[in-house]
Amino acid sequence: MEPPSTRDQADGGPAEGLTTRVKRVHLLWWGVALLAIYLGLSFFNDPNGTMGADEGAKVATLKTMSEKSSFRPDVGYWASGLDEEGVYHGLTFTTRIGDQYVNVTTLPMILLGRALWDLGGARAVLLLPMLGGVATAFCARSLALRVASEQGRERASLMAFWLVGLASPVLIYALDIWEHTLGLAAMGWGVVMILDVAHLDMRRSGTDSSEPGRQGAGSERDPQAHAGVLKWRAALFAGALFGLAASMRTEAIVYFVTSVGIGCAALGWPRMWRAPLRVAALALVGFCLLFLANIGLELAVLGEPFRSNRATGAASVAGQDLLVRAKESMTTLFSLAPTLDLEHVLYGFCFAAGIGLFVMSAIGKVPKTIGYLALAGSVLAMLDRVTLGSGFWPGLFATTPVAAAGLFLGWSPRPRRWVLVMGLLPLPLVFVFQFPGGAAPQWGGRYILLSGLLLEVVGFATLAELGRSTQQVLMGMAIVVTVMGLAWSSQRTHEVARAGEILSARPEAVLISPQGFPPREFGATWGAKDWLSTQGRSDVPGAIYNGHNNLSSAVDLVRRSGKPSFAIVTTDTSVPFPEFPGFREVSREQVPLIGGLEFTVISYVRA
Repeated sequence: MEPPSTRDQADGGPAEGLTTRVKRVHLLWWGVALLAIYLGLSFFNDPNGTMGADEGAKVATLKTMSEKSSFRPDVGYWASGLDEEGVYHGLTFTTRIGDQYVNVTTLPMILLGRALWDLGGARAVLLLPMLGGVATAFCARSLALRVASEQGRERASLMAFWLVGLASPVLIYALDIWEHTLGLAAMGWGVVMILDVAHLDMRRSGTDSSEPGRQGAGSERDPQAHAGVLKWRAALFAGALFGLAASMRTEAIVYFVTSVGIGCAALGWPRMWRAPLRVAALALVGFCLLFLANIGLELAVLGEPFRSNRATGAASVAGQDLLVRAKESMTTLFSLAPTLDLEHVLYGFCFAAGIGLFVMSAIGKVPKTIGYLALAGSVLAMLDRVTLGSGFWPGLFATTPVAAAGLFLGWSPRPRRWVLVMGLLPLPLVFVFQFPGGAAPQWGGRYILLSGLLLEVVGFATLAELGRSTQQVLMGMAIVVTVMGLAWSSQRTHEVARAGEILSARPEAVLISPQGFPPREFGATWGAKDWLSTQGRSDVPGAIYNGHNNLSSAVDLVRRSGKPSFAIVTTDTSVPFPEFPGFREVSREQVPLIGGLEFTVISYVRA
């Protein structure tokens, strides 16, 4: 269940080998049990609904590929003869590549999912993110074994596996058709490899001799040659894992650069420059091999690369809208509610700080009274968010409370500090390069899930050294937040699926969304109705999407197509719609969407 690890090599006899085999079987059953739990929980969700528009676009792509018996991710376009570039394509951000209209940004999961779709539709495809969740849980366990103390190692690894798997954002993303868990698992195991490289070199160089399992250069077996080979192999594997992650998650590039850099620093750079330089070079080779393999896959399937273009696009907008990015970064780190409002960011900051003071009081660094008062404040902040009802919890610390314990207590010993720095150092870069606009409608900081994982694992290592009551408090908070996420996921998927079914049965020939994203939510009914989308309305003051927001042009496509009718589907009717020559309005109806939000469907027929 775990990639080869240079730190886990054993030289024992038959008895030790038997113990190792028994442990592996035991871990195998852990993985099977976690996967079975994921399968059971998935039935609380509606497979025809998703947690967001990106996932809906993937469902639309897989559905279309299956219907066409094709492995090309072409969603088609009913108005391609009138709008060749797909400016008003129903799935916003669709790109024309050759003769295909593509609305996905990564191929590996789509191609694997295509094979599973024929077996059982969306539920079968969910096996991929579920396996990613299991792999991430094993990664958390492996990291915990490396940063926990001797006396707390077993409990820390136990908590890391089960609570990362079942009481963290990993569970939410394991139940949705997205690449987050797969990318997170690949990055997490890459960090494991980097840690092992650093530990091996320290043993060879004769430093940090207090580490358990250390064999100095003067030991009888002198394992330097064998350890060196394993170290170079681990560096190559680390790069390859990050390269694999980058084929799915753009932020993996940032985490690769920072994680390898920190690993090289741990090896003694710049004082001992040869070994770090070799490690960096091998990691880069591994990264490039997988990244280039993905480009080759894109060339074979689409005729041109597009994942690298997405990374280039992210780099090109870096630093733009700094005020917006600052607000979104604080929301992504702390906010308990899906808004950029400072109030909820402050609530989230107090939530994390309260947990930090509580765990510090458990080790005597803060008076007990202050610790309990701080914990009470955190609980009140959480309960206040619960009373607001269902919805996204966007903050990392809001959905991963154990991460706050790691942040406050994890700065020693040295291995924990490395892992903390690997989680914290990339954050400013990720915030600068991430695509703006998606900070509020997300669960647990989806661009910084690796940071959350690393801080949480360090948190488990520290909690394992504290009293059971402290552990239980934080575990209870993590479980409550995750249950809220499960409830929201179930509600959202069912309501989105219901709205999609109602809209797909409408009598109008074409549906037009002046808000861009809504049609991407309805991937399960894609193809049942012709859609057009604009990214806003040019007739509304302050419109910014030049050339992509002219609602009248979208209606003109309907006019030129000869279609007899259309309907505007919108949640915002605050600004009256203009007249559309040749058409007349005949009715307005309401269609429920999510949590009390409704679509207004304005129907037009030819005059």
